Amino acid sequence: MEEQPSENSPPPAGSKPCYRCGTELPADAELCSRCGRTQFRTCYCGKEIPVDAPTCPHCGADWSGSRRVHKSRRRRSGKVRPQEVVKSAAIGAGAAIGIAGLLTILLRYFATIATGGAKLPPDVFAQLGLARQGLGIVAAGWSEWFVAYRLSFLFIGAVLVIGGVIGVSTYLANKGLIKLGSASRSSGHRHSGRRRRSTSK
Repeated sequence: MEEQPSENSPPPAGSKPCYRCGTELPADAELCSRCGRTQFRTCYCGKEIPVDAPTCPHCGADWSGSRRVHKSRRRRSGKVRPQEVVKSAAIGAGAAIGIAGLLTILLRYFATIATGGAKLPPDVFAQLGLARQGLGIVAAGWSEWFVAYRLSFLFIGAVLVIGGVIGVSTYLANKGLIKLGSASRSSGHRHSGRRRRSTSK
């Protein structure tokens, strides 16, 4: 009787795991039989290389920044572990309690603004109505403040935009994608060449 491989047995020779789901595939498989993902990509040099290869073995191109390479390092397992289920449930419950507490604090804050600091009614729906009124009061105050300082905000926004354009231009220039001041440098080289020729004459 043929022995069935166990879950923890090593993969057979000449096989490879799918970079996406971890299914063991033949070494020359182009598609995963389970998730259907392509296992090879075309490099800049035109050669086919594995999707999870950090560099091209033919031209040395760097593929380490590829998202699919990073995903291949996180092998997924389809096995459900009770400890992880309980941990996920506890995290979700804690997040729900935190969100509920934050919403309650905000609700009572805006409701207190609407009542002018008076005692809040015990009814939750009444507190919701007061909170809506308090939010409108706060929004009106912010609108008046923004209108009063709109010129300052426009100036700050213009400075930020100009600074961002300068930063992006500098980055692209360092990457060699654009050339800053190339015309002035080339004209300077031409003038210096003319001066050298005139002095040599």
